[in-house]
Amino acid sequence: MLSSDQGAGLAETFRPLGEPDRLMLVVGCLGGARSASELAEASGISQALVSHHLRLLRAARLLQARRDGKRGGTASGRSTPSRTAASATRF
Repeated sequence: MLSSDQGAGLAETFRPLGEPDRLMLVVGCLGGARSASELAEASGISQALVSHHLRLLRAARLLQARRDGKRGGTASGRSTPSRTAASATRF
């Protein structure tokens, strides 16, 4: 059983996943690293909104960024779930 403080901490950690699009993006990354454009195409969400959600998920440490180098003169990256997000799927 969790203490009240532990429960509050977990609730705060997972609060960003209360938004359905963010949850869908994290689940979309569970199978492996995905770029923002791949996630946008698969989810039907605009790439700008996907990028915004990914930034929030990274700030919450639910996703980790991985740089792939340069494509077309701009840096590209992929997102992978952190251990925290991956463990949430066990509940």
